[in-house]
Amino acid sequence: MFSIQTTTNTTNNIPLYTTAISKSPPTAHNINDNEDFPSLTKINLNYSSNMHIQINDVLKEKMLEIIEQAIQKIYEALSQKFEQLTKRLLVRIAAEYKVLDKSTQGEANCLVEGR
Repeated sequence: MFSIQTTTNTTNNIPLYTTAISKSPPTAHNINDNEDFPSLTKINLNYSSNMHIQINDVLKEKMLEIIEQAIQKIYEALSQKFEQLTKRLLVRIAAEYKVLDKSTQGEANCLVEGR
């Protein structure tokens, strides 16, 4: 009796737990279909390329400003070093030759002191 009841329950329950495919599975989109994948218009492309050009122009301007500032700082540092080296050289030259003429010695001192 157990087997007959189990068999009838099983046959009655089979439709409850099985699924029938009512509709077909979706198909993949066609990559060449303009409805699924609309193409960009020329206006959008032009806008995008203009935006890239503007961004590039702004970046170029900023980079030039940064480069000019860096060059200015390097130039100032080198100018200071050159002035210091020039003063040291003049002091050494004046000390080595011990200028006998007082007028020439005065000119050398003026150059060393930066007058």
